[in-house]
Amino acid sequence: MFLGILISLFLALIVALFQYRPWNKSSLIFWLLTFFRTISIAILILLLFRLSVQQKKIQKIKPSLVLMVDNSQSIEHLDKTNQVNLIYNSIINNRELQNKFKINSFSFGKDIKPLDCLDFKSKQSNITKGLKSLFNIYKSEVAPIILISDGNQNIGENYMNKFDFPFTQSIYPIVIGDSVFNEDLKISKINTNRYTFLENEFPVEVFINYNGNKFIESKLVIENKGNKIKEKKITLSASKSASSHTFYLKTNKKGSNTFEIKLKPIEGEKSILNNNKKFAIEALNEKIDVAFVSELTHPDLGTYSTILRSKKKFNLEFLRPNDFVENSAKYEMALIYQPNDNFVKVFESLKKYGINNLIVSSTKTDIDFLNKVQKLFTQELVNLTDESQAYLSNFLGDISLENIDFKNYPPIKSNFGKINFFSSYNLILKKFINGVETDQPLLISTDNNGLRQVVFFGEDIWKWRMYCFKRNSNFTKFDSFFYSLFQYLSTKEKSEQIKSIHELVFDGTMPIDIYAKLYDDNFKEIFSRKLKIEIYSETNNTLAYDMNIVNGIYKINLDNLDPGLYTYKILSTDNSISKKGEFEILSSNIETRFFSSNPQYLKELAKTHETQCYSFDNYKNLIDHLLGNDIYNTVNKLEKKSLPLINLKYLLVILLLSLTIEWFLRKYNGLT
Repeated sequence: MFLGILISLFLALIVALFQYRPWNKSSLIFWLLTFFRTISIAILILLLFRLSVQQKKIQKIKPSLVLMVDNSQSIEHLDKTNQVNLIYNSIINNRELQNKFKINSFSFGKDIKPLDCLDFKSKQSNITKGLKSLFNIYKSEVAPIILISDGNQNIGENYMNKFDFPFTQSIYPIVIGDSVFNEDLKISKINTNRYTFLENEFPVEVFINYNGNKFIESKLVIENKGNKIKEKKITLSASKSASSHTFYLKTNKKGSNTFEIKLKPIEGEKSILNNNKKFAIEALNEKIDVAFVSELTHPDLGTYSTILRSKKKFNLEFLRPNDFVENSAKYEMALIYQPNDNFVKVFESLKKYGINNLIVSSTKTDIDFLNKVQKLFTQELVNLTDESQAYLSNFLGDISLENIDFKNYPPIKSNFGKINFFSSYNLILKKFINGVETDQPLLISTDNNGLRQVVFFGEDIWKWRMYCFKRNSNFTKFDSFFYSLFQYLSTKEKSEQIKSIHELVFDGTMPIDIYAKLYDDNFKEIFSRKLKIEIYSETNNTLAYDMNIVNGIYKINLDNLDPGLYTYKILSTDNSISKKGEFEILSSNIETRFFSSNPQYLKELAKTHETQCYSFDNYKNLIDHLLGNDIYNTVNKLEKKSLPLINLKYLLVILLLSLTIEWFLRKYNGLT
């Protein structure tokens, strides 16, 4: 830069001397005019060549101090709102902390957001989600986090689990609330099907947890409309703090059937709201016409038929391919057993009439034909077979299945050859070969716009059924597992032009969202028509709303509704098509089920991050720690910035003054 200035001055001086060469070199006016012109030309040359100067600036950067404050109803329920407000205000209004840190505040419940005000109205608390959000925001700077909470979380991943990305910030928990230990017995989870058939048995799995140090006895009762239908004695202890119990229930009416599970409180138990849970299941009344299509005879066909015939809701027929094609319109479900090229029209009929189906593919299947006739998967053509056991994957679909340890069951036959899928599917069973878990599928399910399909890549399941009886003295678990697959295939959602999707029972904490899909006559999903919903309460009040399209689905949120039982009707605006249903909103609030804080989890969290857990009594020690910790000092950062000369205002001022003075001197001396 310095060299550029010298060159500019030299060139400008030469030009100025040349322009004023006729003048008397000894006169003062000559040198004044030459000086000011030199300055002007030099500045213009510098600007012409767009030279710049380097600016250095020392910036003082304070570390961030992040406050994450619990805004859930449990704080109010524990009567500790004053404590939270006092701690929060003490920290953000501390002048020494303000001088040392940039203080940023967030509140959290179900979600985390910048703290505006604390009203303690959130019905859910998700500490994990809040921490992950802050980790992402402050991952590139020093930002200790103060977590002000009772430590109770009712949704989301356990915040004691390891997160899936590295984190280096320090977390300082401040425990709010009474840390006195209270024994608690609760119903933690209920697993069941979404659909069943009227008066048919369906499985319900109930999970019980005990938090305490004693040996306790209780009673588990299942009721329907206030009538006791099942009862079981349970025992738990500190060493055996969890148990699961399976019941087989029946529905007594078509449509939604609501059941309540009650757990008798133990002596001295304060939190009893989590001892009761409701669930609902939808009962289908229609008989289902089922076709078993095969050119073979095999014990497996008898096994499948035995499972179906144990239920009175299926009309079962054994058919050869041609016979099925002639009458395929009457069937709502089909089992296609080891197909070959004689099944071409069978698959055409399945597609034409939208028939849900189970395909069994194994050693006698024409794999080349099966690869060509459907678009879900292809299997490599290898003239080899294998024998494999099975294991249950982490299946999260619409099917509630018995948890069977198939690894110990006899091996069954299947084709050897990798299977490649071309659309989404749910993996239910994987192959277990020679004691090794593989990723090769044995049993899968799929739902493509209402057309449901299950594919089983094996044969000899009759061996499994016999083993189940040998092990349990009954066929119940095995039959229930495969019956759930048939039940999944037997739902008739595909025949409806409006399909509604929602929980049958809302527990008072989850969003009350009703979803709907609209189909044309060919069962193609459409969005060209408007849908509305009419809500009817038990008191015959009627509410009407327009449904909005959100992320490719019709949706309405009904969080404004009071607890109670509701029926509804979803209609097109011209009332030409409609869909009826019902749901129940419970009044229980999970946040009010906490009668104490959870200091143990918060202490473990502090230990994980090599910090200390504080309480209301000693939180001021945390302030002293932050003020005295040299890790959190202000950092001086040198910033270098290249600044073009044209941006220097003083340089333009000098140019203007130089030109002005030269002009004045020339005029004063009579020059043009």
